[in-house]
Amino acid sequence: MKSPLLAGLMATLFAGSALLVSVEARIVPRDRLREELLYYPSGVAVQKAALGHQSTAADLAWIRAVQYYGEHKKSDRKFTMMGHIFDIITDLDPRFVNAYIFGGLVTAEDAGDVARGVALMEKGVAANPESWQMAFETGFVHYVCARDYAAAARQFRRAAALPGAPESTRRFAAAMTARAGDPRLALYLWSEFADRTTNGEMRQRALENIARLQDEIQREAH
Repeated sequence: MKSPLLAGLMATLFAGSALLVSVEARIVPRDRLREELLYYPSGVAVQKAALGHQSTAADLAWIRAVQYYGEHKKSDRKFTMMGHIFDIITDLDPRFVNAYIFGGLVTAEDAGDVARGVALMEKGVAANPESWQMAFETGFVHYVCARDYAAAARQFRRAAALPGAPESTRRFAAAMTARAGDPRLALYLWSEFADRTTNGEMRQRALENIARLQDEIQREAH
């Protein structure tokens, strides 16, 4: 006999398909779309069906999301449902950091929906303010996908300030802050990094950047 959780999930998977009829219908063949919609009802519907077992439901949705990605990567390379899938997973389990990171990067890069990928990452930062990994990877998506250097620098600095963050996060924060056009803040961050690091090679690199930024600031002053 099926458990109430599984029964509820199965019912929702079929009932929820009607909630997702949208622009994807013009992109994905109707039969394929109908099949995929059965797996991806709305997040609200899945939460109701989970009957208090959101974490388990999130794990099941994660497995299907990875399958979805693999199927489309090998076939048509169209990932039209990717952002929606990972919104469902992270609504069910807001602490699922890996889902934000994987989903955000894939949505921005593979699906080509940079805005939605960034939004998913920022959602993860808001839900996991103590995670340096979440902040760091959000900075990475801002940098690589959105080319928003100021936002990338902000997230790298956030990551560097959190407990457990490795020294490399401070290096990224300093370098990106410089690229974002704030040499004085970058100088401060590089100086802090040089004082804290126990890696001789990294300290030498920090000192080189400090010297370069000091020259830059001095030239601007004249």
